[in-house]
Amino acid sequence: MAPALATEDELSEAMGQCLLAEWGPHMKPTLLLRKGGNGYLRSNMKSGAKWRSGSL
Repeated sequence: MAPALATEDELSEAMGQCLLAEWGPHMKPTLLLRKGGNGYLRSNMKSGAKWRSGSL
């Protein structure tokens, strides 16, 4: 199962992808979540159904 990567900005996303790549090619995220910063991530984490379905 491939991971999802939730970040707040471009730099965090790039760093997260680099860290996952160090674990191996099987760790390439299939779902990147970075739309509106901390508030967006927090509000959508509360509604887990969106995260599980990948509909963000």
